[in-house]
Amino acid sequence: MEVKCIKELSVPMCDDDGLHLDNGETYVVEQGTEWEVIEDKVRYIVGGEIRLESGSGWVEISEDTFKEHFEPAK
Repeated sequence: MEVKCIKELSVPMCDDDGLHLDNGETYVVEQGTEWEVIEDKVRYIVGGEIRLESGSGWVEISEDTFKEHFEPAK
């Protein structure tokens, strides 16, 4: 399912093992960007409830954050 960010959000950056970076660096998901919801939970790394991927990377977020910041893409 394709979704669109309707409200900018910032998520902690993680390494390839799913650990938050010590420097506190964050990734900003910009309003208006489109993402694909990934249903394959085997690919989840940091324990988020929903995994989103785009050409610029991936994020894992809670269901509540997803509902607040995303809507179906048209």
